[in-house]
Amino acid sequence: MNRSPLRAYERLVTTPFGLLGTDENALSFALGYTFQQCTPLLQWFLRAIGVSGVHQAALQRASSNHQQHRSGELGQGITDIEVHLPGQFHVIIEAKVELAVPTIGQCRKYLPRFHDEPSQKLVALIQSPDSALLEGYAKQDRALSKRLVGFHWADFIPECIRLMLSTAVSGHEKEWVGSFYNFLEQEYPMKAFSTEV
Repeated sequence: MNRSPLRAYERLVTTPFGLLGTDENALSFALGYTFQQCTPLLQWFLRAIGVSGVHQAALQRASSNHQQHRSGELGQGITDIEVHLPGQFHVIIEAKVELAVPTIGQCRKYLPRFHDEPSQKLVALIQSPDSALLEGYAKQDRALSKRLVGFHWADFIPECIRLMLSTAVSGHEKEWVGSFYNFLEQEYPMKAFSTEV
């Protein structure tokens, strides 16, 4: 069946994520939803940021929150994505696009959210190829040095391709990781992260 193109916000939409828009929040929501629908991608990401030993079955119990603001706790900011499995790990993702990098003050705001989990990571998910600033933060603040990890959006591209080709990944998971991959490559304004970053 040949379908006419879907357009929204005066641009072509080729994936469900394209309906969210093409800003930083849309990209964060797309990633968070893909993590929820494709646990192999989440498991790979956790290993890449230093959270290892978490089985896919355990990830089914992890909570995922987006645009989380702690009520009654002033000054802790709004996190883009939080993934939490009590007793195992707590990951806070601060997503940035283009050349933006979170400030040290922004990173420090999230530290009080961490409690007793053995693995605690604050991930600066950036598009900028320069992560030296993040390394400087870790030198300035011991609490950040234990938790802060830089990760590039472009690193998702090859893993999405690997998962789409894997025989160990379900059709449902492949569908969503494929939608995320296509969103990154076709709809997001910077397009080919893998070549531009």
